[in-house]
Amino acid sequence: MPAMFHLYRQWVRLLLTALLLCCFGPTHLTCAQGINAADPQDPVQQQLIEDVQFRGNRRIPTDTLRLYVTMKPGDLYSAEQAQRDYQAVLAQGFFDPLRSNVTLEPGNTGGVFVVFNLTEYPVIRDIQYEGLKSIQLSDVLTRYKEKRISLTKDSPYDPVQVKRAESELKSMLSERGRPNAVVTAEIEDVSKTSIIVIFNVDEGGRVRVAKIDFEGNQVFSSRLLRKQMKYTKQSSFLTRFTSKDIYSPEKFETDMQLVSQFLREKGYLRPTIGTPRIENIGKVGGGIPLISKKSDGLRIVVPIDEGIRYRFGDITSEGSTIFTPEQVILISGMRKGDIASAKTIREGVYERLKKAYGSRGYIQADVNVQPTFKPPAAGESEGVADFTIYVEEGSVYTVEQIEFAGNNTTRDKVLRRELLVSEGEPYNQELMEYSILLLNQLGYFDEIKKEDIQTTTDERRKTVNVVIKVKERGRQQIQFSGGVSGIGGSFIGLTYTTNNLFGYGQSVSVDVQAGNLFRNIALSYSDPYFLDRRIGFGLSVFSQRFRYASGISGAAIAGGFFNSFTGLDERNLFTQDTTGASVSFSAPLAVLTSRFPKFGRVSRVGISYSYSTSRITDPPVNRDDNPDNDIIVTFAQPGITISSLTPSFVYNTINNPINPTTGRNLTFSFTWSGLGGRVKTLAPLLEYREFRPFRFLGQGIEKPAVLGMRFRAAHVSTYGTPFDSNSLAFIGGVPQFNRFYTGGEFEIRGYGIRTISPVAPIEDRRTTTNVRVIDGLTGQVLQPGLQVSPSVIQEYTYTDKLFPLPIGSFQFIPVGGDSQLLLNVEYRVPIVGPLSLALFADAGSVFNVRSLSDQSIRARALPATLGSTPDSPVPGPIILRPDGTRLDGTRPNDPNPGGPLPDGFRVAFVQAQQSTRTQVNLSQTLGGIGRNFRASVGAEIQVNLPVLQVPFRLIFAYNPGAKTNVFDPRQLGIIEERGVIRFTVGRTF
Repeated sequence: MPAMFHLYRQWVRLLLTALLLCCFGPTHLTCAQGINAADPQDPVQQQLIEDVQFRGNRRIPTDTLRLYVTMKPGDLYSAEQAQRDYQAVLAQGFFDPLRSNVTLEPGNTGGVFVVFNLTEYPVIRDIQYEGLKSIQLSDVLTRYKEKRISLTKDSPYDPVQVKRAESELKSMLSERGRPNAVVTAEIEDVSKTSIIVIFNVDEGGRVRVAKIDFEGNQVFSSRLLRKQMKYTKQSSFLTRFTSKDIYSPEKFETDMQLVSQFLREKGYLRPTIGTPRIENIGKVGGGIPLISKKSDGLRIVVPIDEGIRYRFGDITSEGSTIFTPEQVILISGMRKGDIASAKTIREGVYERLKKAYGSRGYIQADVNVQPTFKPPAAGESEGVADFTIYVEEGSVYTVEQIEFAGNNTTRDKVLRRELLVSEGEPYNQELMEYSILLLNQLGYFDEIKKEDIQTTTDERRKTVNVVIKVKERGRQQIQFSGGVSGIGGSFIGLTYTTNNLFGYGQSVSVDVQAGNLFRNIALSYSDPYFLDRRIGFGLSVFSQRFRYASGISGAAIAGGFFNSFTGLDERNLFTQDTTGASVSFSAPLAVLTSRFPKFGRVSRVGISYSYSTSRITDPPVNRDDNPDNDIIVTFAQPGITISSLTPSFVYNTINNPINPTTGRNLTFSFTWSGLGGRVKTLAPLLEYREFRPFRFLGQGIEKPAVLGMRFRAAHVSTYGTPFDSNSLAFIGGVPQFNRFYTGGEFEIRGYGIRTISPVAPIEDRRTTTNVRVIDGLTGQVLQPGLQVSPSVIQEYTYTDKLFPLPIGSFQFIPVGGDSQLLLNVEYRVPIVGPLSLALFADAGSVFNVRSLSDQSIRARALPATLGSTPDSPVPGPIILRPDGTRLDGTRPNDPNPGGPLPDGFRVAFVQAQQSTRTQVNLSQTLGGIGRNFRASVGAEIQVNLPVLQVPFRLIFAYNPGAKTNVFDPRQLGIIEERGVIRFTVGRTF
């Protein structure tokens, strides 16, 4: 009993001690224990707060912490409120929750002090990555930002964020083919309040996908199935650069979905693809020093069962009211007996049918298909799949409001007038897509994509609000140009363009170019909505001077299109001065007729009128008194007036005027010249362009690769009475500068500008009158029959005699063609940023469809010294025998004309009034569609500068059909090279 009484007394003493501590000692509330809901009668709960204190905070000011605390001196203490305030302080991320708590201490006047005991996280002074070689630090920081990992210098240390960073580094290394990498984080103390975080990285060896095998496939080969995979490829030389031989479970899963999609599109609607087996097959690769090193290889084996192929069975429709079941089935494209292709279902039901409802305002219409699979009949290998198309139409939604975001300069009305959808009308999905196409064709903004169209619906009111986000391009463009060109010589130019004047959509352009052979000044203005109507208006004026050589004198090459820029004598240059103006109007086809609504929205008809006057003047050598230096083929012609009317039709769905990625353009125009001018020609032109995203070399690139092509066919002919011209200013009645020449960076890239042309042979014919012989010593006229034989006068008197052309002159002259065919194909692959690569193939020809008649150019009769023989075109002396006949070496005793002359022989000159007729044998023109066919293949490096809005291009071209024989007189001295490197600005098409 005494022992038990003693034990009982000890227990009572302990209980009293605990009671005293609870009443008078400090109470600790920790985050780990929490703060439970207290009894309202608890005396602590009834105490007043005398003060709220913060301890341990060194960097964070107390006043800042008080902003997150709701408790104030004088308030009644509440455990729940203390817990909320404590969590609010910890949420700022500056304090360690495992080493911080809240305590209560007795106050000085019977209340309590609420004390936040805080332990700050140390500050990260530096973050180091030891052993990280395969990943750039910038890529690591970008990934941290994407994953919202808060780990930066001078930020509080957070072990959770460090652990997340550690895991993310392993993931990034795995994506780069290093799945065995080891990453460990190490903390190094710098001081009591700062640390350094060090990530020790052991990247391990590179692991590549060596083989991808499918097992169980009976219909399609493993090679064909692998071809459907976009993100994972077997290791090869190319994958060393594309890094597609790295196994990533996420990417591989996407590839398996692509394989499954391929099978479903072939009619195998129920394929089964199992879990892939990953096998390590040891070291693979090698064989190419410095490039290909051996590394660990993986073999991926994919179990697959293609199943059976299905054909469409019975197709039915349910739920549609605005379309009949027959119309729904017709729109879906599913036909009984056809192969049941998932592509047909996707494009027909989920795209076309849904778009058909969207065009009626049912933007939330839900369409779906339910298949019923039937096994193959006896003796058949294919099954049948019946489909039911279920439609939930919903309600018609009306457009309540359309707004634009990002058009800081462009006025709303400029954008709104392109919209085919109006507020207050049913929302039409199809018309909205056409509207976006029209907005993109303006060229004022970066490409507007589907994700830039935000729609919000009001279910109660059945309305939809649309916000179209745009990003404006620079309106002002100032472009400097200069260099040497095949037509303009050395030149410098300045072009100023604003394509959205004051944000109202008008365009103004001023172009000034000047050089030693070429000068051009042009001013143009266009307004796509003239007088706020859907009528385009354009006006341009220009003045041009062009100097070129005829080439028959040997100074340069004929036509002026092949000038050599060194050694040109300005006295041998023809000058062509042209001034003119044009005015044009155009309108959408839908404005003129409503019979073709879809076609008319993207088609325009237009008409333009132009008037120009040209004058071609002879070079100075043809206007002096010396006939010996005259250029015998002349282009001189005053008063060439051309008055032209050009109706045109343009169908255009190209999404961007500068960098197109999709769409088509068909242009047809017919130019009629002869409305008041002196030139009477007809010139039809047909051009077709198409662009489409194309995956071949650009797979996996965010920006699509683009395959583009252009075809052009053009012709020019004359009618009525041809323009009478005593020069080659006109050929076959067509102005020489209106005929077709080809070549250059904008047509056939491997050849010079306008260097490809049909050529015609030329003849030099002369007529003489008033022939006389002049003594070489006295200068006196020798008397016929007395001092000179009449035979000399007779042999130097001739009519329309053919002479050989002077040495160094060309026997052919380019005359251009009346027809042109041109084909360009280009495959553009984005590389990085503004840099892209383009593979191209160009081919074309200029030729004459209509036969041409020979033309003659007659020069005025001028005094001239004739040749040393009657057949020589070069002026020179003759030697007369004592009997007055011409020394010609036909007599046995004739002396050597180069040595001393015996007595009685004399030197003389034959002079006469001589007129020349240069005959251009256009009927013998060389260069049909075959001979003038040229092709060029190669690659371009393109850099698209945002400020200029046009690409800089470095062209590497190979010309398989180049005419390299410079001694061929038909080549006119033009050296066509097999390989060419050129630099230019702008697109070919």
